[in-house]
Amino acid sequence: MDPSYFVLGVDPPPRAPPFAMLGASPNPFRASTRIRYSLADWANVSLEVYDVLGRQVSKRELGLLPPGEHDAVLDREGLSTSVYLVRVRARDPASGALKGNLTAKVMHLK
Repeated sequence: MDPSYFVLGVDPPPRAPPFAMLGASPNPFRASTRIRYSLADWANVSLEVYDVLGRQVSKRELGLLPPGEHDAVLDREGLSTSVYLVRVRARDPASGALKGNLTAKVMHLK
């Protein structure tokens, strides 16, 4: 080994982003809003929308997604002027076990 060559440090391997809700924009919205979230691992993802009474008003399967930042568009179809809870649900691709839920509050205006 060359004695003039020194290793001063080693960069740690890149970390996967956490499973996190990154926000909804615009919020409040009229036509549509973009729901942003990140995944730490591969997951089967769904987007669910609930009204203020807790009734599910929409559900969409987003499919198998890799780690990283993602977004989904929520449009106004079928929504009246109100506050809604948007849930991003991640399931393990192999077992189907729930990995986690993320929730954001959005407001739809006519």
